[in-house]
Amino acid sequence: MILTTEIRNKAKYLVSLYPNLPYLIYTRRMELLSSNNDHPDENIGGGSGGRVGQPTEQKAILLITDPHLRELERTGEVLEGLMGVYSLERQRLIESLYMRQETKGKVAKDLGISVRTLERWNKEFLTDFAERMGLFEERGEWE
Repeated sequence: MILTTEIRNKAKYLVSLYPNLPYLIYTRRMELLSSNNDHPDENIGGGSGGRVGQPTEQKAILLITDPHLRELERTGEVLEGLMGVYSLERQRLIESLYMRQETKGKVAKDLGISVRTLERWNKEFLTDFAERMGLFEERGEWE
């Protein structure tokens, strides 16, 4: 798998959302639940045309199928999964770089590693994250 610039940037963006994920997920759910414009009442007689007729069911389907909400939820699941298998040093690297947005030099110094080692670990993390998120499959990047 090749970690292209596009995939790397998408992975970095998603990881950077982690500190605010609960709020972002809540906000997206509220947007979906409060929007009434998706399925206006078209009751002019006749059948429902295959649509689910119940508003509650429509909202449930919308929550389950919304790609943005699914991506946010999946981001949290993948990050928590990776943090559970990584060493404490690598966890600290991820937290420092993405949650606290510290510089690579400061993080490397705090961890007692070279900047090159930090960059290698970071690339490995982003590759693992992108793979688990399915970002390679979206682009057909499997080799």
